[in-house]
Amino acid sequence: LVNTTNAPIAVSYIVTPAANGCNSASFTYTVTVNPSITVTSSAAETICNNTAQNYSLTSNVTGTSYTWSRAAVAGISNTAVSNQTSSTITETLVNTTNAPIAVSYIVTPAANGCNSASFTYTVTVNPSITVTSSASPALRRKQSVTIPPTTIR
Repeated sequence: LVNTTNAPIAVSYIVTPAANGCNSASFTYTVTVNPSITVTSSAAETICNNTAQNYSLTSNVTGTSYTWSRAAVAGISNTAVSNQTSSTITETLVNTTNAPIAVSYIVTPAANGCNSASFTYTVTVNPSITVTSSASPALRRKQSVTIPPTTIR
């Protein structure tokens, strides 16, 4: 049975036992078919370095709970996290490199006593911007100067 709605559905069967040509009293057997959970929040986001996330997990089924984990990632100073039970990811990730780093969270939704397939949320953490220059001009009062950057990262 496949439940195509967003809520549990009760399906009833009327069973009439029969043996040797004789029928017995009928009874009703009811099965509850829970809906499949689909995570509806975005699968990817981009954030700035050292900025708290505010990622809300959502799904098509009311009352869904979430468990999520993240491995340690090279270039991100945060240690791995596991078995977090929250519908919001607010972790502040620190990118220690000069390049964007993708960090993947594995999210397992559950509702009505059933776990669903895992969902991957990937956040890209952009590096901090650093401007350096080798120029050291001497300035006079009310004089403007342009300092060309040597490196922008």
